[in-house]
Formats: sequence, structure tokens, C-alpha cells
Amino acid sequence: MKIKSKALYEYLLKAGVLNSSPEEITIAKKEYRKSYRNVWMKNKSKLSRELRIVYTLREYRDLKVYAKSIGTSPTALCKTLTTSVMQNKNVIPNKEQLNELLQGISMTLNIAFKMKANLQLIEELQEVETKLLNYLKNN
Repeated sequence: MKIKSKALYEYLLKAGVLNSSPEEITIAKKEYRKSYRNVWMKNKSKLSRELRIVYTLREYRDLKVYAKSIGTSPTALCKTLTTSVMQNKNVIPNKEQLNELLQGISMTLNIAFKMKANLQLIEELQEVETKLLNYLKNN
């Protein structure tokens, strides 16, 4: 039997089942995986905490639809929203689209300058561009 994991091999060697029947080796492997998982979970719980939130079926369905519409998972969305609230930042769900919009405004502004368009139009475009740029920078 070929064993790729050095730690598993050492465990089976210490357990004395390396030259035993395949059934005994399978049982020993399950015990090893169980103990390995327990150690892994203890170490993981020292580094992070898990939080469980309960939603009604309707709430979860709505959350799932919204998360999918902005290209993320419900779990990632919840984490992003909670951490952003703690940091007093707004969540920008479609930041790429807003960046494209900013680029379009900038291009339109350049065309307006070249065409020597109405001064009021240019000022309005500059104001919108500045507001959007500041919003994107601060969030």
C-alpha cells in the first residue's frame, strides 16, 4: 500500500498496522484523519471565530439573489458588509461599473473641452466627475 503523507505513514507505523490487513489500515487511517481534524479545528479556532446567522427562507433567498447580482456569495457579502460597517466604510457592490462610468464621464469631458462646449455643461461634468472620484477613493 502506497502512503503519500509522511505523517500518516508515521502514525500507521506507531500504531503497528502497517503490515496488517487492508481493513485494519483503513480503520487506522480514519482514526488518524479524525485526530488530525480535531487538532486542525483547535488550531483554527485560536485564529478565528465562526458566527452563525439564521435567516428565514425568504430572507435567505433574497440575500442569495442579491449576492449573485453583484457577483459574490451570500457569506462573502455578509462578511464584507459587517466589516465595512465596523470600519465606517460604504460597500460599493459594482465598483467596476462605477469605474467605467467615471471613465465615460472623463472622456465626455475631454470631448466637451475640445469642442469648446457650453461652460456650464463642462462645469457640471467636472463636478460629477469629482464627486464620483472622491466617492470611489473614500470607499
